[in-house]
Amino acid sequence: PLQNDNEIEPLHPLMIGDNDDEEFVDNATLIEQEDSILPIWLYEFLYPPKVPRECQMFRMENIAVPACYLLVGILQGLQGPFINVYPLFLNATPAQQVTLSSIKSLPASFKILFGFLSDNLPLMGYRRKSYMFVGWLIAGASMFTLLWCSDLN
Repeated sequence: PLQNDNEIEPLHPLMIGDNDDEEFVDNATLIEQEDSILPIWLYEFLYPPKVPRECQMFRMENIAVPACYLLVGILQGLQGPFINVYPLFLNATPAQQVTLSSIKSLPASFKILFGFLSDNLPLMGYRRKSYMFVGWLIAGASMFTLLWCSDLN
């Protein structure tokens, strides 16, 4: 119960602790922690009890976003040397090399538009995960098309 009008009621269903040091934990987190094979210190590090489930990065339902960023970082890191050396191998002019790097960075210019699109048009009930899935499908299909249709000799 609220003592005055300025206090805010807790959002989580279960409140543990004294009035001085309050922690809010939901029932599902407590049940999962009891059933976990992880040590408590590691479990609390991966799934902080004060953070809502929707914001805990390593939960199975939330792992798509950090995994996507990890894979994009790995792929961009691996393509860097090839995208810079291959045009030199083909004797491309400096103008062609600049054009290639501009085309390569073009999709990053549309990030804001893709953000607005995914916020306002959810696919299959999801705002981000379905767009990431479609993007990875397109990227994978493109890689296989390059693999099968390219003459590597």
